[in-house]
Amino acid sequence: MDAKLKRLHSPDIYNLETYQPEYANSFCFLLQAMVGPEGEEGEECFDIEVCTSKRIEENLGLDEALVGQHYLTLHSYNYKICSFR
Repeated sequence: MDAKLKRLHSPDIYNLETYQPEYANSFCFLLQAMVGPEGEEGEECFDIEVCTSKRIEENLGLDEALVGQHYLTLHSYNYKICSFR
């Protein structure tokens, strides 16, 4: 089976293609990737936090740790990078 990215969705952002964060170098939002078998029905949702390292630094306490699983860290927002195209 070959997996295919079928669509992207964010409950936080109306249009991912035209989205421009208020602060270009400090943002974070939930991105949901719908992935399923190529050429077949069905899909599964994978949640990914898209954020900048600056946003993580601003919100992570000195006595905390962050496991990077399910994070996509960018310098600035770019839909093409988020859509893996």
